[in-house]
Amino acid sequence: MDAIKHKRILCIQGPAGIGKTQLALNALGQFQKSTASKVVWLEIETITTIADLKLRIWSALTSHGIQPTSSLTEVMDEAVGLMALDGVEAVAPALLEELEDFFSHLISRTRLTKLLFTSQVELLSIEPDFIISLQPLSETSSADLLKALISTHPHNSNDDANAILRLLAFSDGHPLTIKIIEGLLRFFKSARVVGERVEKYGAAALINPTRKQQTKATSLEVCLAVAYEALCQEERNVLFLVSHCPAGCLAVMLERPYAYGLRDSQAATAGLSRWNLIYFDSDWAPGQRLLALSPIRAYIQQQYKDDVDTANALFLELANDLAIQAVAIEETHTQRGDVRTGFIRFNQEFLNFNYIFDESAKHSKVNPEFLQPIVAIASAVQTFCFLSGLTGRGIEIMRVGAAAAVQSGNLFLASELLLQLISLAMHGRHSDQVQQVVSEITHLANGSTDVGLLGNAAMARGLLAKHEGHLQEAEQHYIEASAYFEQPRPARTRNSTEKEKHGTYGDERMLALSLMDLAFTYEKTLRQTDALEMYQRALSLMFKTKDNVNYGSVLNQMGNCYSDLGEHEKACEAYTEASIRFYDIQASIHIGTSLGELGYLLLDYIPNEPVESILSSELLESGLIDVGEECARVFHIEVNPLPAAECIRLIRKVVGISILVSFTPYSNLLEAFSEQLRQDMVKPLLDQYLNGKRDMANDGLPLMHLDIMSSLIYNIWYSCELSFDNQKVTIADIELYAELCYRQGYPVWQMFRLYDWVTAHLSRRHKIKGLTASVLQEAIENHFETGTPFTLPMYPAKQ
Repeated sequence: MDAIKHKRILCIQGPAGIGKTQLALNALGQFQKSTASKVVWLEIETITTIADLKLRIWSALTSHGIQPTSSLTEVMDEAVGLMALDGVEAVAPALLEELEDFFSHLISRTRLTKLLFTSQVELLSIEPDFIISLQPLSETSSADLLKALISTHPHNSNDDANAILRLLAFSDGHPLTIKIIEGLLRFFKSARVVGERVEKYGAAALINPTRKQQTKATSLEVCLAVAYEALCQEERNVLFLVSHCPAGCLAVMLERPYAYGLRDSQAATAGLSRWNLIYFDSDWAPGQRLLALSPIRAYIQQQYKDDVDTANALFLELANDLAIQAVAIEETHTQRGDVRTGFIRFNQEFLNFNYIFDESAKHSKVNPEFLQPIVAIASAVQTFCFLSGLTGRGIEIMRVGAAAAVQSGNLFLASELLLQLISLAMHGRHSDQVQQVVSEITHLANGSTDVGLLGNAAMARGLLAKHEGHLQEAEQHYIEASAYFEQPRPARTRNSTEKEKHGTYGDERMLALSLMDLAFTYEKTLRQTDALEMYQRALSLMFKTKDNVNYGSVLNQMGNCYSDLGEHEKACEAYTEASIRFYDIQASIHIGTSLGELGYLLLDYIPNEPVESILSSELLESGLIDVGEECARVFHIEVNPLPAAECIRLIRKVVGISILVSFTPYSNLLEAFSEQLRQDMVKPLLDQYLNGKRDMANDGLPLMHLDIMSSLIYNIWYSCELSFDNQKVTIADIELYAELCYRQGYPVWQMFRLYDWVTAHLSRRHKIKGLTASVLQEAIENHFETGTPFTLPMYPAKQ
């Protein structure tokens, strides 16, 4: 509105259906109310020639009571306050240049009349005083719009709610798409059905089934057709490539000489940008990206279904390019020790790799050329899937990648991918797959003389034995595996599928892993000294091969051994260094593990140097986020019933990291952490129970522990705040802490060392002397068993 008042030439640009016309109408309505000027609105959609346009303008002026007394531009200046020309892109592409020249003529020959253009296409010959480039709606605004539109619809089930979320994601903030979705919801009475249609038909599904003829207001496909018809073949091909890159297509990929048969990729992208079909993002490393909204991507993919040969050729080249990119990130960063940068880059590109991997798997059924990008991507992303906690997706990728490697004749690489599948399965909730995968690797190795393949098979058998609790058997398999890995074998990289060249060295990376697992069997059979020796050997090899991911894991296990031996100072150093290593590479799940063990250690040991001088608030916050996200995956409304053993394991980690944070100046972080546990996990699960959707006979125990633990963490945080303000805790406060410990029940309070935590906290924060875990436990048990007031030797009885 301010722009209309103070600027003369205005342009509203954006893709089809984004809301340009509605925005212009709303602004003009306000403009008319606040001024006495005449406003002329003209739709360009049906205009076929410039002469026709001039006649339409004269007709519009006459309908407003303006008489043609002189030239058009003079009449406009004399009588028209603002002329709006809506839908400039609707003219035939051949007419667009001539139309722009006519607009330039109007601008140069008028001095007073304001001109407002709405257009899908950027008007190159016009230099507006003000341009509004409409962006997609935010997630919140999109949800609010759809909620307002369907407020009278009966959508209450979780299935419909989840389906609506998926439809909103498809709309990508596109208002017209959201409005069309609302119409489909009204017609089909089910968000699930509409979602299935969108997944099956793409943009073609966005047609109102009650209409015999679609218009710009009812079908997104009709809107996009206007722009698509104006594109040349190279522009369409670039849009096709962008449509297959949900994370955006790096512009540099298109600028490679002769890439995708493009003669001038910059001209093609400029043409697409002019039609607002793509937009640019320069904030992501390593360069500018081309992106398109989901509805536009769906539309362009639909158009290429009639040109299968072109589509397949373009997609195969894209798949190979992205596979090379994935391998380059892995080899340049992860394998050379810069795991953090590799993790960041994979986070940026994983949407593309994930999408291309799935599509390549479909194409490989009829075209074996797609096997190579499948194997390359699977090999490249295995570490990222492990670090990021994407265990389920990682397992799927390793499974498909291994099958493609077998089909390509690379049995060694297939065994590596299957071995990584076992590792992912054991770290996720998929350990039931381990036995089958071990059988597959053993089958691949039958009759082979490849020491790498034989070593992988022995490692797999060791992992299975460890998983089943047969530690002595696992020990023998790991010894066998390490012997194979020490032997000279062909020199090959993890991601290579080229003809092997022969080398004269063992596999130091896999040797280190076999020694790490062998040390674990020693640790679990209470041979901590032997375990430490073996861990140290593994650590030296990992340092040499720059295996920063497993380096932190070995340090964490060494911390456990030192702790068991009572060597608290060495344990503290190991846990601290492990957590820093995990933080540096952003290893999901692992950061919280080391910090949690360090928390329990600090109940028995006060280091000479405060831990906060080594562990930053950012690291501690990252650990809390790490643990919170892991809890959110397990204590989720869709996990029914809850896995009780895993829940208790996680709560132990929750307590451990909370202990650590409570002993630092950063205890304020516990407030948000406790609220996350309560609001995001406890409350939704309890709501399910109250609505009859969850059986508390199965889930009551882990849910009770998480509920009470979140309360204890919150109250410990509040106690820390009191200490910062030099306020004392009262006997009532201490009774509350003790009651929360007591209500956990035996053996949980013992497993989590809750009384030890409370008394250590009160001793260190509030300088309360003489209060031990046994004294506190005895006092609260006496209170509940006898009904007498809660008392402590150092406090008088509560009145």
